[in-house]
Amino acid sequence: METKDTPRKVADYYQNALAKYGTVLDCTNAARPQQAMDEKSEKLTCGDDKPEPGGMLFKAGTNEKQHIVGVQPKGSGAVFQLLYLEARGEKKKPA
Repeated sequence: METKDTPRKVADYYQNALAKYGTVLDCTNAARPQQAMDEKSEKLTCGDDKPEPGGMLFKAGTNEKQHIVGVQPKGSGAVFQLLYLEARGEKKKPA
């Protein structure tokens, strides 16, 4: 979607909105080694996710139910994407 609002204004709005799903991760400048994905944990991490150059990326939720917002500058406004990702499938039972 596109808006005439600044990228920072859009990012601030969605960081607030994402908070209802849990801790909001700012993956804009996330350090890769500290954000490694633990497949056994439901705790959401940035993993290898990163924004396009000059953009911002935010995530909230769990590994199985992720809410993701990407914000990119465009002229004097911004372009932003909203994504809800739900992983489905059989969970492995402990042996």
